[in-house]
Amino acid sequence: MLTAGSVENFIALQMEKYGMAALFLGKLCQLYGIPASQTRLSAALRGQSLPNEVGQRVRELVIEVTNYVDEAQTPVALVDAAQIKTILDERRAWKQAVKFDEDKIRKVLLEPENGTIDTE
Repeated sequence: MLTAGSVENFIALQMEKYGMAALFLGKLCQLYGIPASQTRLSAALRGQSLPNEVGQRVRELVIEVTNYVDEAQTPVALVDAAQIKTILDERRAWKQAVKFDEDKIRKVLLEPENGTIDTE
């Protein structure tokens, strides 16, 4: 049985809310090297616990997927795990680039005598 605050319960609720099948999530986990197959996820949703580290990694991936879906301007079909992985990887790269740019700009603003942005 899933408990209210469990990782498995959170995952189950998000899967239901976003129409995310265990087959899709299992394939996405496999692409990211998370040992949570469709069978293992289905068992977890029926009450068997995922190992804590695995459960946390699946939870983080589910959050990333749901954030993407929430931010999209069009409906998103969560059926092609490889395509969604490509999108998530691109979003991660953009976020890292923005963070890098913010850090460099912040340095220039805090050290105006420097006047240049060091790209290394």
